[in-house]
Amino acid sequence: MNATEITNSEAISQAWLSYTHRVKRFWSEQAPATPPTSNSVILVEMLADRPPYLLGNMFLAKFLQLQTGGRLIGMVRGLDEKIAPLAAAFGFSNLEVRDLSRLRSESVAELNRFQSNVSMGGDLTDYVLSVKTGGIPIGDLIYDHHLRFNDLPTLKGVEPAALARTLMEAAGSVAHSRALLDRYPVSAVVTGHRVYNDFGIPVRMAVDRGIPVYSRKPAARHFTVRRYATIEDTRHHEYRMSVEELERFSPEALDRIAAMGKEWMDTRFAGQVDRADQQGLFDGFDVAMPRAGRRDLLEPLGLDPSRYTICALSHAFSDEAHAGSWSIYTDYYEWLEKTLEIAGRIPDVNWVIKSHPHNSHYGLEPVEEKLVAAAGLPNVGLYPEECNLASLLDVADAIVTVRGSPALEFAVYGKPVVTAGDAWFSGWGFAHEPHDAESYERVLKDLPNLPLPTAEQRRMACMFSGMRYIYSLVEGTFLPPSTPAFWLPLDWEAFLREAEALLDTVDLSEDLVYRNFATQVENGYPHLLRYDSLLA
Repeated sequence: MNATEITNSEAISQAWLSYTHRVKRFWSEQAPATPPTSNSVILVEMLADRPPYLLGNMFLAKFLQLQTGGRLIGMVRGLDEKIAPLAAAFGFSNLEVRDLSRLRSESVAELNRFQSNVSMGGDLTDYVLSVKTGGIPIGDLIYDHHLRFNDLPTLKGVEPAALARTLMEAAGSVAHSRALLDRYPVSAVVTGHRVYNDFGIPVRMAVDRGIPVYSRKPAARHFTVRRYATIEDTRHHEYRMSVEELERFSPEALDRIAAMGKEWMDTRFAGQVDRADQQGLFDGFDVAMPRAGRRDLLEPLGLDPSRYTICALSHAFSDEAHAGSWSIYTDYYEWLEKTLEIAGRIPDVNWVIKSHPHNSHYGLEPVEEKLVAAAGLPNVGLYPEECNLASLLDVADAIVTVRGSPALEFAVYGKPVVTAGDAWFSGWGFAHEPHDAESYERVLKDLPNLPLPTAEQRRMACMFSGMRYIYSLVEGTFLPPSTPAFWLPLDWEAFLREAEALLDTVDLSEDLVYRNFATQVENGYPHLLRYDSLLA
């Protein structure tokens, strides 16, 4: 359901109104409802009006206010009969409308500064990726914003004039963010995204001023929160965790994390994960999809089952192409192009290219099919989309991706995996992580001769799985179960009615997000985790 449908439905409007009244009463009933005295401001991003997204950010901001004090100021796209009363019910002091049309002169001036600080030579991608504001790099945000909101797999072939609107929007976001940060004594920012122009630019401008940012993922009942403190931090995905975060946990806790991580993957590969926040995200393991054996899958593709077989799993091309702090290639499209070129130089190895199942949800054509056809290589075939992804346990000898979850999934089962960019699990020791094109090609050529992952590497993969899917996705009691998959239909009226009913049962002091977020904030930990369990 899109935003217009949400706004225009009378039943949903009534549900919003009823929920707002209950929220106001809920906060008046809470014992810790009076936050510490402070003149500071918590800036709350409220730019998306999907209820799980909006309400999650507002609850998180309220939790932060109760712990640290400060006024709540919301950033919104506009005011209507829903948003202002809801913000008041949560105790917000003010709402700032993101009206870039009122900042046109400031935006034009900022755009001129963009152009004065970049090299006009070279191609368009070099120009975009070099854009900075006040020394803060924002070119990757602009690049990804243009892909995402123009349904493009790459900037390759895009005319400079087509970027004019995206650059102007970025300039407007800089001007608006600067105005807010200058106007208020901001002590923290709460957001649901740290990418694209609208979200990523204020995040980076805040941390540049020494203001911590708490970014939440996903927009669902189970979520994590990452605390960002530096520009370099903001280049890492919310799910990116370091091995050092394990150091505070006991050996018994680590064993439990690894066991739970393995159990989670076993459930996924069996197609039996039924938690709402995972629905629609891993349909490739659906039990209704047949699992194919090595010969049955490879021979119809014209590939010899006796040969070493590498599966390269693609990405949703327009979905955060710069989601990590580094990538060997400019975007996911260039990665697949270059990987196919390398495949042509390794003719005695089978290559199976797996299309990303969500490309169509991002408005993209079947890009992988076109690239494979253009390559015309006899040792390369397309993975049949009707086959269960678990088939790769039998079919693939190794897995290659930029930063996708298949590298984690198959590392758990002892497959060699190669990444071409910063991933959630970079540095955990179970993936080959070349950092340049020459090393990447060398690793791919050497794969048939490399040893299989050790038992310890598999254990580390299981441990990351446990951290990622069990202990970093903390279940809150204030949101109904829902999926973050925006392409799946949801009954928003029913969601709001259930959210209202939950407030009759919520005990704030027992809410796992409230309790563990307090631990995160108090100790300056990078992630919201199940500290109540892990530190017990």
